[in-house]
Amino acid sequence: MEPNHKILKIYASVTKINRFLLKIFLDYYKGYEMYCGNCSNQIDDNATVCVKCGVPPHKLKKFCNNCGTSSNENQIICLNCGCSLKKKNSTEINNAIENWANAEKSKSTATLLALFIGTLGANKFYMGSWGWGIVYLVLCLSFFFAWVPLIINFIELVKLILMTDNEFNQKAEDFKGQGPFGFFW
Repeated sequence: MEPNHKILKIYASVTKINRFLLKIFLDYYKGYEMYCGNCSNQIDDNATVCVKCGVPPHKLKKFCNNCGTSSNENQIICLNCGCSLKKKNSTEINNAIENWANAEKSKSTATLLALFIGTLGANKFYMGSWGWGIVYLVLCLSFFFAWVPLIINFIELVKLILMTDNEFNQKAEDFKGQGPFGFFW
């Protein structure tokens, strides 16, 4: 079987372009110094390991997310500020979400969210009723039913404005255990 000459010509031209782009890239970065990500020692561009610390140059050292101090690979707390260096697992993330959901809600924040982006369900998400927030988003994005969240949000906005702070706090406390489709009324 005879090779397709058109494909070979295209491959040859793409290869020439790639070589040209690589040459431009290398010429652009020529003269820039390369440093080890572990010990910050200047190293040769073609080095496979740093001669000072013996670590590959692109292997980065762990740093504290809070203060930026470098740390060892097996270190679990920062010796400078005391923060945890371990990655958060899903249980810690779920606990953080639960803590946010159970945090005290502000009437002014809920009212402002209802006023400006309540039609999109922002005040529902804020209050912890994410199920109704998604329903508001879907209805708002549909052309025919977009008026439904608009009217309901207007009624909720008027109720929030007329509600006292004590009433709001009491209703927010009662609302906490209702879940994603609970009503705040």
